[in-house]
Amino acid sequence: MHNTKQFFGPRHLRLGAFAILLTASPALRAQADQPAPAASPPAAPAPMVAAMSQDVQELQRTVNQLSLQVETLQQDNQRLQQQILSPQDLNTMIQNAIAESRAETTKEISQSDADLRKDILADVAQQIEALAKDTNVQLKKLAEAISERSAAPMVAIQRTPLPPNTKGEVYTVKRGDSLAKIAQLYKISEREIINANTQIGNPDKLLEGQQLFIPLKDGATALPALTGN
Repeated sequence: MHNTKQFFGPRHLRLGAFAILLTASPALRAQADQPAPAASPPAAPAPMVAAMSQDVQELQRTVNQLSLQVETLQQDNQRLQQQILSPQDLNTMIQNAIAESRAETTKEISQSDADLRKDILADVAQQIEALAKDTNVQLKKLAEAISERSAAPMVAIQRTPLPPNTKGEVYTVKRGDSLAKIAQLYKISEREIINANTQIGNPDKLLEGQQLFIPLKDGATALPALTGN
């Protein structure tokens, strides 16, 4: 009786439970290895689906616009690359610009020289014209003087010849001179001046620039007022 209780004690219960677990473990493992059935997603509400569809369409339009912009940028990039000049083309362009600038500068200098020559010729022509006018005035005065001299009436003047070796000096008639004035300056008579100058045709009209011989008495000298003339 006592041995039977010891055999079926707590120890034997534990061993039996362990054996049951060993027997059941392959079935449990097989069940654990099987995939769990997928849970079906809950159905989305209709308004949410419509909003998502609009967002997708808007996103598609944005992608299309970005694609167009990228294509435009690529085309602009190609055009810019085509417009970029090579060093040889750039050098040619610079040389052409220098040649054009030089030609323009030469043209401007030639035009300036032509204008300067034109101004000089105009100035010379003006001076020649002024000189011609002045010459005409002088010629007119000379012609008038010659006309007056030729028109002056010859007056028969009785002259007494001067003594030989008469001393005197030459006086040049100035504007405003008269025979009486000259005689007064030299303290001699008008008759003495007339006798000494046979070229006097009219004692009342002396010609400017005419030279007269003024006889001086022994020991007399020219007046100081006339010495510097």
